[in-house]
Amino acid sequence: MLGRVIWWLAFVASLICVGGIAAEVFLYAALDEPTLRAIAEEFTTRTGIAVKWVLGGAGELASRIQAEAGRPQADVFIGGSIDVHGDLARAGLLASVQPTNATYIPIEYRDSEGRYFGWYLGVLGLVVNTELLKDFGLPEPKTWDDLLDPVWHDHVVSSHPATSGGAYIFLATQIFRFREIAHFFGFTDVYQAGEQAAWRWFKEFDKNVAQYTAKATEPIVLVAQGQAVVGMSWAHDIMTWIEQGYPLKLIIPPYTGFEVGGVSVIKGCPHPSEALAFLDFVLSPRAQEINATVGAKRYPVTSGVTTPPGAPAFESVVLVKYDRSWAIANRGRLLDAWETQITR
Repeated sequence: MLGRVIWWLAFVASLICVGGIAAEVFLYAALDEPTLRAIAEEFTTRTGIAVKWVLGGAGELASRIQAEAGRPQADVFIGGSIDVHGDLARAGLLASVQPTNATYIPIEYRDSEGRYFGWYLGVLGLVVNTELLKDFGLPEPKTWDDLLDPVWHDHVVSSHPATSGGAYIFLATQIFRFREIAHFFGFTDVYQAGEQAAWRWFKEFDKNVAQYTAKATEPIVLVAQGQAVVGMSWAHDIMTWIEQGYPLKLIIPPYTGFEVGGVSVIKGCPHPSEALAFLDFVLSPRAQEINATVGAKRYPVTSGVTTPPGAPAFESVVLVKYDRSWAIANRGRLLDAWETQITR
């Protein structure tokens, strides 16, 4: 009898533990791996659910979710702006859920139908290689418009808005920046005026761009390696590279854009219960604390949670008036326009 009990316990353990654990959740993740791994390990310790993932740019992963519609391969989409998650929600590709920890998320950062939730904040900035800046005798850029100067020809790197959520926010940021001043020049349709001005701006910007990368973090790598002098990326990711000792400097231009980083459950996913459990943990103060102190160190959305050490106060940054609802609703149209306006 004892032998049968031992056999049964071993059998149950084998169901729970395949390489450690049977229950699992699979992520499409637009996050840095150190942060993701720290969150995943704590979640697994608490729940016994294994976490697996594929990393990529937010736009790239969103395209993957769209291509897999009806037969989703992943359970949770984590990272990337809620602009990108909102686009997927509009297409009917995200599940409507009611996680307990949603109460920690300010109402303006979560979808009213529970399809996506914002759980961190990030600010767009410039990364500058200080050694190359000196070698080329270039002036330190202070504003977005400084990058239009012909002296920056082939010295600038950025990411592509079709594959990078950060680059899409960068595109929308310029539209909103010009929209803010359009009424001073007598324009009544400030969105149309802002958009037209932004496309003229990007055509000049494009002349100085040596390369558009797939991910928002890749311009930092190129600048750190000396392949470019300046790049556009997320301030928190830039700070991570500075901490590693590279000759880099972070500059946050005034009227910059910002992201509300999202997480969502993919509709029809293979492991819906595990997906909801993981999303619920991500929204918790503990997961936000990990996100603020490990890896890229992003700003939390919940008051009272530890803020990133050494980061400028979020309130000190001059932000553009970012219309997130408009950015989500017009994402597809603007990406199509990029292909005709910029053509690369």
